[in-house]
Amino acid sequence: MTQRRRADPCRRSGLSLFELLIALALLALLTAGLAAALNIGTSLYSRTANIGALAEEIAMRSRLRRWLSAATPPAVLAPFPTAFGGNLSAFEFITLVDTPFAPEAAALHVSVAFLGKSLTLTATTIGDDGESLTRYEHILARDIEQVEIAYFDALAEPPVWQDHWNDTTRLPDLVRITAAPGSTPEWPEFTVRPQLR
Repeated sequence: MTQRRRADPCRRSGLSLFELLIALALLALLTAGLAAALNIGTSLYSRTANIGALAEEIAMRSRLRRWLSAATPPAVLAPFPTAFGGNLSAFEFITLVDTPFAPEAAALHVSVAFLGKSLTLTATTIGDDGESLTRYEHILARDIEQVEIAYFDALAEPPVWQDHWNDTTRLPDLVRITAAPGSTPEWPEFTVRPQLR
């Protein structure tokens, strides 16, 4: 008569060393993934909070880009001067783009100037007869240094970036604003092509 072996209860229950190591490795991977997700979430929250605090400045940069890309060429007949003018620290132009915040305006006189440690945007609405209506002033960047405004002339021989624009017959081909790092909000290189002539 053969004896049946009794199953050892200790061998059947519990984990082997190999199974325990696999479980620990999976737990470590899960922990690393959760830590990375938490880190990304914290970073996104911090960026969103910063963007919320600087939303007006960022929105004004976008408006400046839109207005500058729709700058009015000097050849347009209007009851007000439409020439573009600029130097190393400031420029101004007229745009006929729609202004939802001032529906009674016929045009917008826009000027950008580096004053002290601020880059300032001033927009003045102009009526049909050329009179100034309302003036709006906004800060594009604070604590900004080494601002340089340049104007690209594609018709020059050779084509060149200039530190001023005095040609009253046409718009510059490109307008570029650069600054040293460290402004609030950070100022990236800003290059816009005004409206085609």
